[in-house]
Amino acid sequence: MLLVNWEGIELPTFLVFKIAPSKVKEKRVQNDTQRHGSSSTKWNREIRPLQERHNCQIYDDDIEANGDFDSDSE
Repeated sequence: MLLVNWEGIELPTFLVFKIAPSKVKEKRVQNDTQRHGSSSTKWNREIRPLQERHNCQIYDDDIEANGDFDSDSE
């Protein structure tokens, strides 16, 4: 998402992806506090390199907590 304040100053770009959270509570807490909700594997292989390359912040949002999770959908 691109944001600009009322003075026209561009704020840092950020992206939010909908994901299913870890089933393990300790892992879920670690993912949220250390990696914006991403698993360690996904963070190291995909998210961190993308953030560095595109100078943005990427967050994973818990789709089950928001009631948007449909297990039948792709």
